[in-house]
Amino acid sequence: MKRLLSNLFGASLIALMACGGGGGSPDPEPLVNQAPIAAVPTNFLAVVGEVATLDGSQSADSDGSISTYEWTQISGSPTVTLNNADTSTATFVAPDVSSSTSLTFRLTVTDNEGATGTDTVIVAVDVDQPPVVVVPEDFEAVELTSVLLDGSSTTDDVSISSYAWVQLSGESVALENANSAVASFTAPEVAVNETLSMSFELTVTDSNAQESVDTVNVTIIDTPDESTLSGKITYDHVQHNSSTNTLNYAGALQDEVRGATVELLNAAGTTILDTTTSDENGDYSFVVEQANSYIVRVKAELKKTGNTPTWDFTVVDNTSGEALYSMQSSVAAISSVSTTLNINAPSGWDGSGLNEARVAAPFAILDSVYEAKEKVVTADSSINMVALKLNWSVNNVAVSGDKAQGQIGTSHFDGSEVFILGDAGSDTDEYDGHVIVHEWGHYFEGRHSRSDSIGGSHSGNDKLDIRVALGEGFGNALSGIVTDDPFYRDSFSGSGFSINIESNPSGTNKGWFSESTVQSLIYDFYDDNNDGADSLSLGFTPIYEVLVGGEKNTPALTSIFSFSTQLKLVTPSNAAAINTLLASQDISGTDDFGTGETNNGGDSRNLPVYSGLTDNGSIQLCSYGTNGSSNKLGNRKFIKIEISTTGSYTITANGTTTGDDPDLYVYQNGTLAFKSDVVGNESTTQQIAAGTYVMDVSDYNNIDRDGTVRDTCIDITLSAN
Repeated sequence: MKRLLSNLFGASLIALMACGGGGGSPDPEPLVNQAPIAAVPTNFLAVVGEVATLDGSQSADSDGSISTYEWTQISGSPTVTLNNADTSTATFVAPDVSSSTSLTFRLTVTDNEGATGTDTVIVAVDVDQPPVVVVPEDFEAVELTSVLLDGSSTTDDVSISSYAWVQLSGESVALENANSAVASFTAPEVAVNETLSMSFELTVTDSNAQESVDTVNVTIIDTPDESTLSGKITYDHVQHNSSTNTLNYAGALQDEVRGATVELLNAAGTTILDTTTSDENGDYSFVVEQANSYIVRVKAELKKTGNTPTWDFTVVDNTSGEALYSMQSSVAAISSVSTTLNINAPSGWDGSGLNEARVAAPFAILDSVYEAKEKVVTADSSINMVALKLNWSVNNVAVSGDKAQGQIGTSHFDGSEVFILGDAGSDTDEYDGHVIVHEWGHYFEGRHSRSDSIGGSHSGNDKLDIRVALGEGFGNALSGIVTDDPFYRDSFSGSGFSINIESNPSGTNKGWFSESTVQSLIYDFYDDNNDGADSLSLGFTPIYEVLVGGEKNTPALTSIFSFSTQLKLVTPSNAAAINTLLASQDISGTDDFGTGETNNGGDSRNLPVYSGLTDNGSIQLCSYGTNGSSNKLGNRKFIKIEISTTGSYTITANGTTTGDDPDLYVYQNGTLAFKSDVVGNESTTQQIAAGTYVMDVSDYNNIDRDGTVRDTCIDITLSAN
């Protein structure tokens, strides 16, 4: 309507101008008052005795305000009493009716100029139904135990006003909470091999005084003879051949399944009777009844809730709807005071190949996670670990695609879950414990610490982006720390390789850009085998404190610079020894940003590690692909930006030659603040708060993985608006 009035006024103005008359403009016509809109609920159902609400609070007036509300009943019988009928929300008690009845109500709203609007709502009133009483099926209870009479599943169409349990027959007992949904009593003692029969009734009354009853019979039995069902849970742990790094299935050891969920089932396998966890020796134990039979099921999960520390790690099948892996025993008949039932998960090796069910695989993965979890708990007994799924399947192959079909590319952490190779014909990682811990380490960084790694392909001889060098080097180091074995082994079908994590790299590949350097440094920080320049034996706790402390909050991107600087703050008495070890790997940066670093990795364009930029400043940086593309040293250059005053700023990134395609990403404490990555040169205006930021600048040609790289110099400006 406002648009229509505006158009009419415009048409009048044009006509006056065309006439060429003198004098003033005519007075504009007054706007017409718009009637208010009454808004009522959609038609609804009420039950006899229920308080029904007529809510007109969504009524509105577009050009004024609502002055009055008036609710009236316009049809239906009987006539009800409306409470607060002159307000936006009225109520009434649904009347007692013998059959379903419809009542119609009208809301009239009046605005501040006297205009009115109306709407109606129909309320269907149903006859009240008596409660539906639900008591347990007849059951047995053991003498002298507390017996529950549970009527909590009872329902009513309005509400329940009272419960009343009474005993109908049998030896008299004292009922506790007899006027609640759940009552209880102590079962009386019975003679040996005898039983007692008892009967109880529950009466439930609803808010309209309607009653319903039901009964339950309880048979009290003599205390059954008890027995202990216990045993050891193991899995076939396939070892690596030390010379070839292949898997020696014929020489598998039976190692303990530690910390797993263990369930006691009835003989049919349909009911869980009790639950425990295997201990650090793989042992479990249940108290059971003699002359009964049971099944024991072991789940591929580590779970602890309640008091800290807590954790939740599960091994699931990504090609079967993430179903949890488990194994179970045969049926065990209990006929003596003590019964031993050992359970082993076989590897699936039949002497010539993996031709049988590979039951051990999920439990081998679980045991590597158990070791990693234990290492963390020794450093922090109050941790609540974020839940993690580890996806393994015999269908998981080194092809990227649909993970639900097993096309996972490689063993990796995707930011949410871990995926592990399992195709026996090409590469299976369930027994490559260092690989499992490495990926678990990425999970820990991502969920409990911080990782700025951009991922991508990498190797020990690559010169890498500082974030990738730290992430991969840390993962390898952690695998050695958790296992206390510095030899990282990765097997393939008929082949494999190993890396001595403690071995210090040499030549031009060592430095802040090398995952080999990073892994050897972090492992040397930890271990007590002091060799060469290593005089440190810090253990895991200081490393853990860095991960969950300073490394999470550094304004720099995560790298060996931030890691080692924070470690010196955690253990200041070891600062000199840490610096000596860093210097042995040609690292001389003195803070989180690598200030003062002199190792340029063979190219002067790599220094400084971070250039500086302040308000209204400019700088030229060069992106290049000599070391490869995407995540290699030189692809991306870093700028430390100091914003002194909160305000609007414009940042530009311009290439210097045709075909340049600069991109920029700005982070604060590892979180992306903003980016500009259009094709060609960049210009972005942002409202930026005062503080320290890091800019990642690159040429897309050196980031794209199509193999095309180029040397590009980029002019960066930062201007206050």
